Amino acid sequence: MFKRVLSLILCAVFMTTAMFITSASGEEGNIAGDINRDKNVDNKDVVALFRHLNGDAAEVDETACDTNGDGSVDNKDVVVLFRHVSDPSVTIYYGKEDVPPMPEYDNVYNVWNSSVENTITNANHTEVTVKNNGIYLKYTGTSKIADPHVLFNISEYARIMNKRALTGADGSYIVIKLKSNTDGDFQVFTKNNGGETKTVYYKPDGKFHYIIIDMSTTKFIAQDTLESVRLDWGSSKTQTGAEAVITEIGFFDTLEGALDYAAVIAGTQSGIVRDGTPKKYVTMSFDDATKQDLKVIEILQKYDIPNATFFINTGLCGHDWSANVSQMVGKQVEHIR
Repeated sequence: MFKRVLSLILCAVFMTTAMFITSASGEEGNIAGDINRDKNVDNKDVVALFRHLNGDAAEVDETACDTNGDGSVDNKDVVVLFRHVSDPSVTIYYGKEDVPPMPEYDNVYNVWNSSVENTITNANHTEVTVKNNGIYLKYTGTSKIADPHVLFNISEYARIMNKRALTGADGSYIVIKLKSNTDGDFQVFTKNNGGETKTVYYKPDGKFHYIIIDMSTTKFIAQDTLESVRLDWGSSKTQTGAEAVITEIGFFDTLEGALDYAAVIAGTQSGIVRDGTPKKYVTMSFDDATKQDLKVIEILQKYDIPNATFFINTGLCGHDWSANVSQMVGKQVEHIR
């Protein structure tokens, strides 16, 4: 199915004017995205990469094919290259070795082992296990009355891991990387017994997401030093046995800093949310309105694209175009509007 999505992309490539853009490069003479080695990065490279993935024997720069720098060449590289050709601000790489090392953040807590397990306390209806660089949470309640939550001791973690003490301003925006099968409701309380609260909603699909919680209008940031924060990883709707994993907790003094961090770490992931709002929007429209659009809907659902518009001419509903379409493609096709 993904090939059909790429086919739509290639249609757009062929219908647009070629754009000749020199991209960021690795070693001299090796140009990121220059798949066909013509010293330019343009739509022809998108086509060349797509054909290469589908068995075309034409010579290509194998290293340049890894445009997202993840060490493998697949459909994701085609998508990234297409985005770069359309918008040169989208970064591509000349293979994995061209990817710069990740910056280190002293305001991000992402090491989770036995030495810091005591920084997660006051578990309410929650079984906590700290291992494999993650906080594993399981709802143990037998009813839906009490929200499952834990208390994270920020200052103690900083002390144990020899990080600088965070000021109140550093807590203006909290970034959390997590995955769960809960109801997608995540709350942050400024105190263990309540206090002010902020809520973010995300898609609990079992995949990792970065969520950003805006604490800039709370008293949380008035502290001289950030001491602790309560993480309500479920809600009153959470089912018994629900689980979640948190692998990163970051504290930022500006929204820009939080977004930059999440974007750098998440790469092309689309699961960056702030107060339940996606960071980026994509509008998709289709005007075919035939039975084959059911396949398009399956593709949209598979790749978590929640919305699209389909233009339907009600006057043609039920009209059978099979004979015309079959004649065009050379085989029998069921094509009913």
